[in-house]
This record gives sequence, C-alpha cells and structure tokens, in this order.
Amino acid sequence: MRRFVPLVLMVAMALPTAARAEDHPDAVTVFTREADDAYAAIRIPAIVQSKSGALLAFAEGRPVDHDHGKNDIVLRRSTDGGKTWGAVQVIAESGDDSLNDPCVIALSDPNRILAVYQRFPQGYHGRE
Repeated sequence: MRRFVPLVLMVAMALPTAARAEDHPDAVTVFTREADDAYAAIRIPAIVQSKSGALLAFAEGRPVDHDHGKNDIVLRRSTDGGKTWGAVQVIAESGDDSLNDPCVIALSDPNRILAVYQRFPQGYHGRE
C-alpha cells in the first residue's frame, strides 16, 4: 500500500504584498494522488512567483516514502494565482541517485528560475 499525504502550500504567502488576502484562497492543495500517481509521497515543498506572475511549486517526488529513494524534483505551475495547477512535471531526475531539498529563486531575467537541490549517490546519506 502506498502512503500519500496531500501537500498544502500557502499560496497567499507567495503573492506580492500589494495583493489583498480576500482576493486569493488561504490554502490550496497543490500535490495530490490524483495529480500524479507515480510517487508514493511528495515532500519538501518550495514555491516561487516568477517575474511573469506564474506560481511554481517544486518538491521531491518520492517513489517510496524515504529520504534517499531515487527521488526526483517535480514541478506544478499555476498561471491564475494558484486557483488551478498544471500537471506534475519532472524537472530533474538522476537514475538511482536521490535528489533532495529543492530551493528556488526567481532571477531578475523574467525567463529564469534558479533551482538548487542536493544529489545523494545511491547508498549515501547526509550524515556520512
């Protein structure tokens, strides 16, 4: 049995401070089993608003619910302020290695987002 817990991101926190809270939902479930059944768990979220206004939600896609289980970095995109989200996209994978802890930054170039994450070779862990 695959364990999956929906991941809720606070979309309002990613919007410009000029946005009124009553114009946007307080919380939106971004990653769900229905969105992508390829992963047992989606963990470690990161969200950024691009210069064009799109919301980009990144996370670890875990085939098994484990820190070092051949994890991918996945993305879902919203162009309507977080009301709806596109399909899950794999933006980074490394075979048997595990990709972890995404951190994202919108760069001054409106077409660029910097995504930084860790890569652990199969069998290695952070404490080693």
